[in-house]
Amino acid sequence: MKTNFKTFEFSEAIKANAVKDDIFELLCPRREYDWIPHWECEILHSVSGYNEKGCVFTTKNLTSEVPWVWLTQEFDKEKGIVRFAIFAAGLFVMDYTIKVIDTGSSSSELEFNQIFRSISSEGDKVVGSFTYDVLSKHIKPLESMLNEYLAKLQ
Repeated sequence: MKTNFKTFEFSEAIKANAVKDDIFELLCPRREYDWIPHWECEILHSVSGYNEKGCVFTTKNLTSEVPWVWLTQEFDKEKGIVRFAIFAAGLFVMDYTIKVIDTGSSSSELEFNQIFRSISSEGDKVVGSFTYDVLSKHIKPLESMLNEYLAKLQ
């Protein structure tokens, strides 16, 4: 049995024109509808109806027909950390961490860290297709979307 499937690690950062406390609650499957125009998810489990430890939701994705199942493992506003385990059945698992860091008066940085671990030969094809440029095209636009939304709130 093969046990050394492909792994791909990706990190990217974006700037936000708001402090951590104003941004953190937007990192939620329900709240992302407010600021990400193409966002689509189905919340399967949430006690509060919003993101929290133990929240489970699914999203469609760009890599295959397999939906991604997200499990929120950490949702710590004080530390500014959201951490997900994401499962793409038969393909890969991903450890996904977003950290929000205050960088000055009315500004923050969001650090996105993703570790993809293939779990099959088919998953090797998917994970093997990831590059910094491919994944950055999905993260970088979040900067303008987030800042446009935050500007409307002021």
